[in-house]
Amino acid sequence: MCPPPRLVLIGIGNRDRGDDAVGPVVCDLMIERSLPGLDTIVLEGSVLDLPIRWSADDRVVIVDAAAPAGEPGSITRIDGLATRLVAPGAVSTHAIDVGAAIELARALDRLPIELTIIGVEGETFEFGAPLTPAVQRAAGRVVASVSRRAVRPADDW
Repeated sequence: MCPPPRLVLIGIGNRDRGDDAVGPVVCDLMIERSLPGLDTIVLEGSVLDLPIRWSADDRVVIVDAAAPAGEPGSITRIDGLATRLVAPGAVSTHAIDVGAAIELARALDRLPIELTIIGVEGETFEFGAPLTPAVQRAAGRVVASVSRRAVRPADDW
């Protein structure tokens, strides 16, 4: 019997820029849970090498802050395999945005078997600011969701 595919959690963001830290914070909280079969990666700089962070048979979850557009702390899930992502040039705190890195992976035929992007809408991205309460609460909900997914891979989000 083959082991289930590895679950790779990638937290993207800058710990020094307020709500942009949500991806790394989610990874920190997941590491505390030490769930078997879960690998965590924190990317605080460029995401250009995102396609080499996973294997073709991995299940990947990317957590990143989303630009303010509505309600801070709201969570959006996107199936990265089924959805073409925003072209380069989108507003991002990264030199190259996550969508462009994923589209590069698609062009290079380097997508994993499952790719979920979780965006948490931020409120402030000021240097030195902490996570806002709404984003802190959202991080907890994301941790609960990813934990369920790690324990029961066949379940839907």
